[in-house]
Amino acid sequence: MSLTTESGTIDYEKLYIGGEWASPHTTDVIPVHSATTEERVGSVPEGSPADIDAAVAAARRAFDDPTGWRTWSPEQRGEVLERFAAALEARGAETARRVTIQNGMPIGVAMMFEAGFPALLLRYYSGLVAAHGEERRQGMLGKQSLVLREPLGVVGAIVPWNAPPGHLVPQGRPGARGGQHGRP
Repeated sequence: MSLTTESGTIDYEKLYIGGEWASPHTTDVIPVHSATTEERVGSVPEGSPADIDAAVAAARRAFDDPTGWRTWSPEQRGEVLERFAAALEARGAETARRVTIQNGMPIGVAMMFEAGFPALLLRYYSGLVAAHGEERRQGMLGKQSLVLREPLGVVGAIVPWNAPPGHLVPQGRPGARGGQHGRP
């Protein structure tokens, strides 16, 4: 839920929690400025502890859903990650433009790392269909180890302000591919 104002800024009034846009628990706003020009280019709501609690609770509900992500086959999860990659690619040019405006990254670098890299990683993770179930490995001292890839719970990640797409995918998606769940 973003609004483009007459001045061309992008101002977000809500937080994305639990698969929907939610009003924040405070009216505090963080202005976003261009690192290059110092011009105000937008704003975002300042999340509060109550907003964090709401996001964690939503992720927990999603994880505990008996028909949800953790119960899907690795192939189903891989298909979702593939669709996510395609959606990121479709928005790649706009993502790169916004990153360039916000933090001054050269547009060519932003196209490579903020528009292209996340989709590339998602496709890599979606292709790891063979890395599921159980695996027996040779352990130390001649014993065997049993490796199980099972969902463990909700993952939280703090993403740096200056490269969200490029940092978000490596933090959360390998676990999601294996069955863990979190909402970025």
